[in-house]
Amino acid sequence: MKNENKKPRASRGREADARSMHLQLAIAAVLAVSSTGVAVAQSMGTPYQSSSRAMYGDGLGQGELPKGGRFEPRIDTTLQYVSNMTAAPDDEPQVDTAGLEAAPGFYGSWSSETATAAIDYSLVARWWEDSDYNDVSHRLAANGEWHLAPEWFYVTGQASYGNAILDPAEGLNYGGIGVFNPANLSEVATASLSPVLSHTFGDFQAVALYQYGRTWYLDEGLGVEPDIGFVNNDQDSEDQSARASFGTAADAGHRLTGTVYYDWQKSEYETALPYQYERAGVDMGLRLGRSITLLGEYGQESDLDENTTKGGLDSEYWNGGLRYEPNDKTLIEGRYGNRFFGDYWSAQISHRARLLEFGATYSEEPTVETRRLSLGDFDPGSLPPGLPPGVDFSFLVSSPYVARDASATVRAVGSRTTLTLTGFQYERDYINALRQDETNLGVTFGINRTLASNLSADFNVTYNDYERTTLGDIFGEELVTNDKDTTAVLRLNRETGKNLTLSIEGGYLTRTGDTSEYDGWWAALRARWAPGQRTN
Repeated sequence: MKNENKKPRASRGREADARSMHLQLAIAAVLAVSSTGVAVAQSMGTPYQSSSRAMYGDGLGQGELPKGGRFEPRIDTTLQYVSNMTAAPDDEPQVDTAGLEAAPGFYGSWSSETATAAIDYSLVARWWEDSDYNDVSHRLAANGEWHLAPEWFYVTGQASYGNAILDPAEGLNYGGIGVFNPANLSEVATASLSPVLSHTFGDFQAVALYQYGRTWYLDEGLGVEPDIGFVNNDQDSEDQSARASFGTAADAGHRLTGTVYYDWQKSEYETALPYQYERAGVDMGLRLGRSITLLGEYGQESDLDENTTKGGLDSEYWNGGLRYEPNDKTLIEGRYGNRFFGDYWSAQISHRARLLEFGATYSEEPTVETRRLSLGDFDPGSLPPGLPPGVDFSFLVSSPYVARDASATVRAVGSRTTLTLTGFQYERDYINALRQDETNLGVTFGINRTLASNLSADFNVTYNDYERTTLGDIFGEELVTNDKDTTAVLRLNRETGKNLTLSIEGGYLTRTGDTSEYDGWWAALRARWAPGQRTN
C-alpha cells in the first residue's frame, strides 16, 4: 500500500542517496564473489523454483521420485534494475528503479510404497529504492497421495500460493517474476483434499470420490495501491465435486468396454451467486482392430444457459469419435458431439520418441475460475514447472464460462540442448451475456543449452494476442479490444564451487494494442546457494 505519511522532500532525497549507496556496495560485493567462480552443469531453472521440479514426472527426460525422503534447502538473492516498472505508456511518468531481493526456500519429497508427496516453497522479499514498491510474497506448490488401504482407499491433496493476474487487459506477469505492473497482481492461495474409494472386481472397476477445495484472494495488488481494484467479482470460494462410476477395468482387454458415471459440481462464494452443475451418462468403446477403437458417449447434463445455480439433468448430450493407439508411445483421439452450449469437439494427440515428444489437446468444458485453481488435475509427487514465462491468463472472476482450450507442444532433448515450442489458444465464453468473452492466442519458444560442464544458457520468447469482447452502451453492440504482448528473456548460468550458482539475466517486454502501449526491460544478477540435499 502507498505510504500516506510522506516525508519532506529533502529527507526523502537523503534516504534515496543512502539506498543508492547501499545498492552500489551490494553490486560490488556480488561481482567480487562472481569473479572467483568457474562455471555450471545445468541451469538454475525458473526463479524461485527448485530445479528438481523439472526432474520428476512423466514428461520427456523426467523420472520417478526416488524412494525415501529428500530435503533441499536454498537461498536465492537478486540484484535487479527495472525500467518502467509500472508498465506506463510513453506519454506518462515511468518508474525506473533498482532493488534487492532475498528468497529463501526449499524442495522436499517423499516416496514409498504407500505414499508420494512433494513440496516446493519460496518466500520472496523485495526492497526497492522507492520504498512504496517493497513487498513480501510467497511461492508454494505441493501435492501428494496416501494409500491407506491398498487397492481400496487413498487420499490426494494439493496446495498452492502465488501471484495471479487481476486483469490481462492491463498486462501480463512478464517473465513470471512478479515485478512489472504490481498493481495488477493478486496473491492467491488454494488447497484441496480428495478421498477416493476405488476397487477392481475381476474385469470391472468401481470408483467413488469426493473433492473439497478452497480458493483465497489475499491481496489486491502488490507493493502499491492498486489502480484496478477488485471490480471483476473476485471472491473467496468453496469448491466441491463428487463422482461415482462403474465399468470395465482399463486393463481388462475386452473388445467392448463401457463406464456408467455421475458427476456433481458446486462452488459457493461470499456474495456472488453459487455455481452448480451435474452430468450423468455412459461412455462406450468398441475395438475395431488392434489399434482402432470406436467411441461413443450419451447422457444428461445441467443446462447452464437456463440456470447456473440449481444443477439438474435437463439437457441431452452426446458425442462420438475414434481412438488410434498403435503402441504405448502414440495416441490419437478425436470426438464430435452436441452439448447445451452447441457443437462439441475434443481432441488429444501424443507421441513420444527417444529424443522427441509431441502433444496436443483441445477441450470444451463449463467451469468457473476458482474450480480450475483449487480442483485442477495433478500428478501426485510431480510439481508442475509452471506456465512458460510471460503466459499468465488469470482473469479472476466467479462467473461460469465454457472453456475452449487448445495447446500443442513439441519438445526435443539432446545431449546438450533442449528445445520447446508451444502454441496455445485459451477461449472463455461466459454464460452470462453481460460478461466479457476472452481469447488468448500465443506461442512460446524456449531453449536451454549446456555451453560447458558448468556453464549453461536459457532463452525464451513469448507472444500473446489477447482479445476481449463485451457489450457496449447500446445493448447488442459489441466492443472488441485487442492487445499484443511480446516478452524475451535471456539467462546465463554459472556454477561456482559445489553449492553456489550465479545467473545473469536480461529481459525485454513490449505491448501494442487498444488498451495501452508501452515497453520496458529489466536486468538482474541472481545467486543461489544450495547447501546440498539430505535423504533418508
